[in-house]
Amino acid sequence: MAVCTCLARADDGDTAQSAIFLLKDATQPQRDGRHSRAMRALRQLRDPELHPFFVHLMAGKDNILRIHAFLGAAESDPKKGLDLARLASVKDEQLQAEMLSAALDSELLTLEQARQAVNWPGLDITVRLLVAIQLTHAGEFKDIALLQEAGKSDNLARQALAGLTLVQLGQAQGKTILDRVDASKDLRRDEARELALQTMLRFDFDKAAGWAMKISIEPDVSSRLNLLGLRGALRFGAPGAVDAWRQSYESTNDLAQRTRLAFLALNIAQHLPASFFDPLNASNDASLRQIGRAGAAIAGKQDVAPAVIELIKSGHPVATAWALAFVTKQAAPADARAIELAIIQQYPGPARNQAQRFDDAVTATQLLFEQSPQEAQAMLRPIVAADQPDEMYRQAVLLGLIRSKGQPHLVIQGLLPYTNASTNGLALLLLAKNGQTLTPAQMAELATVVRGGGSIPESLRLQAAWIWLKRNKMTPQALEALTALR
Repeated sequence: MAVCTCLARADDGDTAQSAIFLLKDATQPQRDGRHSRAMRALRQLRDPELHPFFVHLMAGKDNILRIHAFLGAAESDPKKGLDLARLASVKDEQLQAEMLSAALDSELLTLEQARQAVNWPGLDITVRLLVAIQLTHAGEFKDIALLQEAGKSDNLARQALAGLTLVQLGQAQGKTILDRVDASKDLRRDEARELALQTMLRFDFDKAAGWAMKISIEPDVSSRLNLLGLRGALRFGAPGAVDAWRQSYESTNDLAQRTRLAFLALNIAQHLPASFFDPLNASNDASLRQIGRAGAAIAGKQDVAPAVIELIKSGHPVATAWALAFVTKQAAPADARAIELAIIQQYPGPARNQAQRFDDAVTATQLLFEQSPQEAQAMLRPIVAADQPDEMYRQAVLLGLIRSKGQPHLVIQGLLPYTNASTNGLALLLLAKNGQTLTPAQMAELATVVRGGGSIPESLRLQAAWIWLKRNKMTPQALEALTALR
């Protein structure tokens, strides 16, 4: 017994060293972006004990790490949220804007904090402009002077965003600014206009539809910009937009261009009449007809899931990416569940595009569980409980569950141990991450994962490392070692 105890202690020492090494390595910038994936994994834990670690990293020199640290500090302390004072202390104006943009993308800026941030001392005009856009979307912004100031900037992207927001607020000066941007000879003009069009679509700024229409037919710009302008014009009902789309579609026989136009319409199908998709449904090309059927179903709000699933099964590389976006914000709950399960079930199949199908199955699993946890348990249980499974198929579902909020561990309750080491390592991490009690044998297996056994992704091994340290009450020593780094 004494020998076994000594061996266990030796293993604990090795595991602790491995865990701290993984955490230290996560703070070292890497050309392949590994440190960014590592930071994202630590942020997903949302652990208050990691808060001082993230605060420490914000004082570093690597901008990617500083952005992740800014977000991680907010996520690990949700009561306080974003630290606006710390954001204001960042002297690099571009980094300030990138931090705030990342916070908006992660939906970390609350409406109350946005109200504070728009006039917070020390925040760059670009940051305040981004906050103003969110407040305008919420119907809570009236500071025209701020937008006028941004519209006078030498920065063309700032001008474009200010002009767009002024137009949305009914200010004639906004159109003047957008016209000035359109006439600019600056090499980054179209980059600025693309950003403004994307912002228009993201925040439902419907008052600039005419400006988008003008860009959609502008000669001597990229097809990408023309199409983005056409999408904005169609989305918000600019006069002539429907005819412009039909003319563009009918004037080309190039299948790739017709497909781009088809997906453009599909992205906004809920805002179009079902008859809009008649040209696609009359096509000689099967893939265009499938897009047309999906678009008409969404527009008519009938048989949506079967039409979308048929499109997914076509194997078109853009179709699944579109479907994942559709179920995130637009689909009715029952349709979303059916579509997400279909995406997950697409994973087993030919080797071609298998890696992408794996990633899609992971994303669809997370969406399915977070949107409909009870239904997800019934849908996913057969996959993780199969006697003779495709192990990668089961691992895709486990990865999606590991990313999920709620109680995703219930899907695998009573199924461990798995015979495959990687599958079992993922399952143990799922249990441990969700606060479940592990037996001594399972803790030993989790330690093996931390030391590199089980071949699970490095970012998840990092999560296992932190959880193992926490369960063995070693996080104070780990944090001391991490915050001592310069």
